[in-house]
Amino acid sequence: MMQRVPTSDSAILKHVERMLAHRSEWMPALTALAEEMPPGRSRRELSSLLQQLKRDPSACDLMADPVTAVWITYLGAATDSHPSAAKLADAIGYTNAESDARLQRRNAWFYPLVAIVIATIVLAFISLTVVPVFHRMFEEFGITLPASTRLLVGLSDTLTTNPMGCLLATVTATITLFGLYWGWTRYSLTTRIFGRMAAGNSASVGVMAKLTAQMAELLDMGASVPEALWFAGRGCGDRHFREVAMWLAQHAAETSTPLDHSSYAVQLPGNVIYALSAGSHGQPNTTLLRELSAMYRERVRQRTNWTSGIFSQFAIIGVALVVAFVMFALFMPLIQLVTGLS
Repeated sequence: MMQRVPTSDSAILKHVERMLAHRSEWMPALTALAEEMPPGRSRRELSSLLQQLKRDPSACDLMADPVTAVWITYLGAATDSHPSAAKLADAIGYTNAESDARLQRRNAWFYPLVAIVIATIVLAFISLTVVPVFHRMFEEFGITLPASTRLLVGLSDTLTTNPMGCLLATVTATITLFGLYWGWTRYSLTTRIFGRMAAGNSASVGVMAKLTAQMAELLDMGASVPEALWFAGRGCGDRHFREVAMWLAQHAAETSTPLDHSSYAVQLPGNVIYALSAGSHGQPNTTLLRELSAMYRERVRQRTNWTSGIFSQFAIIGVALVVAFVMFALFMPLIQLVTGLS
């Protein structure tokens, strides 16, 4: 597998060197863009790039870092005479697209998480204040408690006798779940475990949107197909698809057979493989790659909106079930008492 940045005769590195020669002309605009961006990952990435540019780096240094390489991809249309304002606009567009995607993912989880937190707080408050009063009353009347009431009373006793232990257990469980989610997404375990069965999940589609957009930009910069696959794979943010892109880059660099002959080609959508040879004389079709990227981003947006709506409904149902459980657990013994007295 290709493990190092392509050699000094790389078309991309030569293009970046021409861009660096004119960086004093476009760095003020890029600095202003970073200052106007809201706090977040995109701003940190752009600030990191600006810090590296101030240290007079080489083209290899910039392209060796996947974070800065992504930005350089969208800024790499400088010519020998002047930088391209259109490419700075592309960088702004890339920033907006990435920010929108992250905001949509956060919004999809925000309401359900808030609902769960509120339901947990309400349940804890009732368990600490209301349930003990009912429990004493039930004991005075000698009522046989149903299972739901015993469960609620047990929760109340645990919270009352060991509140710090319950808080620590809740925090530990939350951190553990977050760590599992982070590790699962970071190492692309869904795709690695389930393979092609999970190829169409939203995370994979989002990666494809980023991968195809970067390949289109790199190819327009004059990169060869192996270089475009190599750089775009390193900057896509997904370990599994990074490895796939690098294996395909090696196949394209070392053999003359089409990419779809590689065993790794099945890991990418057929349209992406086709677009890499759909141009004239078997060259890549960057227009098709950009259209695919837009299609993938729209698909992720629609899925995120749908998921957000579904999660919101489930959150409401969850809160309603918690309230219903508390009401049932507290009032069932009272109904038994009134029935027995009558």
